[in-house]
Amino acid sequence: MWRLESMEVEVSEYEDIWFSKNDVNKRWPNKDIRVALDWKGRNVGLYKDLSAELPYPSFKYDGSRMSVLKDKHTVLKAMEILKRHGYDTTELRSYSKDITQTNERDAYSISVDGNSVMVGVPRNDLDIRYKIKSMPNRKWDGLSKTWVIPLSDASKLISTLGDDHSISMLMNENEEVSRYMLKKAERIAISNASSLDDDDVLADIQLRLSEVFPDNLKLYPFQYAGVRFAELAGGRCLIGDDMGIGKTIQAIAYSALYREQWPVIVICPANVKYNWAKEVRTWLPDATVQVVEGRKYSFTDADFTIVNYDLVSYVEDGLMNLNSNLVIIDESHYLKNKGSKSKPVKRTVSCMRIAEHAKSVICLSGTAITNRPVELYTTLEMVRPSEYKDQYWPYVKRYCNAYHNGFAWDVKGSSNIDELHEKLRDVMIRRLKEEVLPELPDKVRQFIPAVPNDSDLAKYKRAHRSWIRRYESYMQMGGAPKGFILNMLTDLRHEAGKLKISPGVDWLEDYKSQNPDTPVVVFFHHRDVGQGILDEMGRRCNQKGYDLLNHKKWRVIDGNTPPVKREKYIEQFQMGMIDGLLCSTVAAKEGITLTAADTVLFIEREWVPGWEEQAEDRIRRIGAEGKDTVWAIYLSVVGTIDERFDRIVESKREVVTSILNGGDDYETRTNIGKELIKEMVEAGELPEEMLKIGASSDS
Repeated sequence: MWRLESMEVEVSEYEDIWFSKNDVNKRWPNKDIRVALDWKGRNVGLYKDLSAELPYPSFKYDGSRMSVLKDKHTVLKAMEILKRHGYDTTELRSYSKDITQTNERDAYSISVDGNSVMVGVPRNDLDIRYKIKSMPNRKWDGLSKTWVIPLSDASKLISTLGDDHSISMLMNENEEVSRYMLKKAERIAISNASSLDDDDVLADIQLRLSEVFPDNLKLYPFQYAGVRFAELAGGRCLIGDDMGIGKTIQAIAYSALYREQWPVIVICPANVKYNWAKEVRTWLPDATVQVVEGRKYSFTDADFTIVNYDLVSYVEDGLMNLNSNLVIIDESHYLKNKGSKSKPVKRTVSCMRIAEHAKSVICLSGTAITNRPVELYTTLEMVRPSEYKDQYWPYVKRYCNAYHNGFAWDVKGSSNIDELHEKLRDVMIRRLKEEVLPELPDKVRQFIPAVPNDSDLAKYKRAHRSWIRRYESYMQMGGAPKGFILNMLTDLRHEAGKLKISPGVDWLEDYKSQNPDTPVVVFFHHRDVGQGILDEMGRRCNQKGYDLLNHKKWRVIDGNTPPVKREKYIEQFQMGMIDGLLCSTVAAKEGITLTAADTVLFIEREWVPGWEEQAEDRIRRIGAEGKDTVWAIYLSVVGTIDERFDRIVESKREVVTSILNGGDDYETRTNIGKELIKEMVEAGELPEEMLKIGASSDS
């Protein structure tokens, strides 16, 4: 190769007349406008790259000159190759700006349609086509002959192709794409930080909110950052902060800044709708609030309408008539699958319809994935329909390890967790208590063995044997009925819960003897277990003649507790007027503050680890500052289903945490029921044949 005297490329335009191979008589000439490329010296490597990456007729050498088609995308591709070989392409770049873009399939092209980028790729560029096809959210538009990718994936495509690729250059030159990527970069920067580093931005949000909030109320710095994130996301995002650090306030703050989108619809669990009303009136005293009661509620023109999930499908028409442009979905993990006619599915469909017509949709959940990645899909579809609408199957195949088990598609697993975590950074902001509130006490989770009395343990063993005999009887008749496994496991867990009533009261008695002035929270699952705790307290008070555990100074919150009484009990607890609360985990895991306590005791566990996380954090949230440690105590009966259940639930907790907070990609785990059956069979506690029905059951 000759030494290059000048690295500058000169260009000139000419008309090229040529004939196809089939036109032997040369009757139908083809005309192309081409751009000649002239540089001094020889460069065989450059010639090979141009020939390979710009196949004929995009690039050709006619024996006297090398040229490319006068097409903007072809010229940009040629520039990319020339720059790679060290040539100065200033003249060519200047020339390319005067070339009008074409929509020919033999050229690169991009255009923006809403929240999507339409990418045109030459038919013979198989390498680029393969790279685009590897992107999980791409679609092929047969009409325009282009690949359609979400705007959110533009930076990923540029990173894959490299900055010098023609498509990358076109994207960087496009104002809409560039503007979106700048906002995305800022969103990701904020989502990865506990607060904003930009004091000017922070001060701007503070100033704007100070004009609408009471003088004595201010947000924490990280909460201002959350509001900024929602702004950058165009009001469509998931605030996934850890429990107890003020997601509700951030949503109200965003609403306060965008009053033109009022009225606001808040959809939330029934047990927190009055707390929502209280918070709105506290932070926005001038706003009018209506709380929907009953299926035939008569709507008014209130600024905020608060409705619980159980009612939303019945009052959907009334909510739609409000013409709200701002919808807040609290505890959005309540919204899951849309595939059947069950009550939860009806609420999901209704919420999706209401959100579809709103400009801003803010979802709130500290446990967006309570069990499995599939449960996050509905939330993503709601806040980013341009990316996730009608993308269920690509999503579950990519992130849920979807496979066909011979009967149906199993989407309960997890895969590509790291990638999912990174994608969430664009749509979700999540801060942990340890990051933003270091003054909060540490949380310690402790497992304590419970030793039941012999008579109670005998009852559990009888129940265990009874289920095995029932199974054997069913098998003699042809097989166990559907749901047998689930019913068996549920009953054995219930029996194990009863075993812990007396040990649980023992523990409470010891705790209160050392901390007589500190209230405590006890969580249970089955109502008779909670009542058993209260009855045992009363029995010991009467028997021993003292009120160390005076059952009259305890209150119960479960699914039957009216909202008014619920608020009253919480207030009494926080003021130290009662000794403790007995709470159903399902009924009291959300929306309440119990920071007067430093300890929660779990008599029974839940199938879903996210529920327990929420229940634990009733005592560890804003307002709990000044404590050294908060304790989550779990009682476990050794040698029963309890012990195995604890271990399996803790393993599922790791999977959930890895997706929300980032972490390693854990192997897909089967559901808890299958794991329990497997372990109990291996321990000789159940017949080996149960593995077969366990594998096909929905336990």
